[in-house]
Amino acid sequence: MPIRRLASATLIAALIALLGATASAQFGNPFKKIPKAPSLPSAPVHPPKHTFKCSQIDDAMVDKFLKGKDARKKVEDEEAAEAKGNTGGNAEVKQAEADALQSAAGAANLPFGHGSSGSNSKADKAEREASGLDADQLAGFVECCIGVLHDEAVVLSQTPLTSMDAIMKREGELSKECK
Repeated sequence: MPIRRLASATLIAALIALLGATASAQFGNPFKKIPKAPSLPSAPVHPPKHTFKCSQIDDAMVDKFLKGKDARKKVEDEEAAEAKGNTGGNAEVKQAEADALQSAAGAANLPFGHGSSGSNSKADKAEREASGLDADQLAGFVECCIGVLHDEAVVLSQTPLTSMDAIMKREGELSKECK
């Protein structure tokens, strides 16, 4: 009898080993440790901070901004006229193409480089060169301008009177550009 028990115990052990090997081959080793989470970088990464403050706005900056917008509009008008003149044939086709170009140019009145997918790189370049403002300055200026023109309390609380006066002096022109 002891041989029978020994043989059956050996047979059961072999069967369990076979099932374990089959399960391991199909599902991986269930006894492996769960892999470690990737380690964090040693120094925390901070998002870039905007350095522009509404207090930096003065009459000269308003003039630069409007000068850049004028240069942008001039380039867009030239391209619309060129598109209108280069289309041969039907006057309605010319008008439709010119209208499409104008609407694409004025679709999103955002700071250069932030427009719609059909943004106009020539107009962006002309605006940058004429205004002399970088993207951070332009975005901050537009944000402050909108806040002041729309009497937003948060922006008004951060904007000194001299900057508000510079914006309000040119309110008519800026209300078209800061939407």
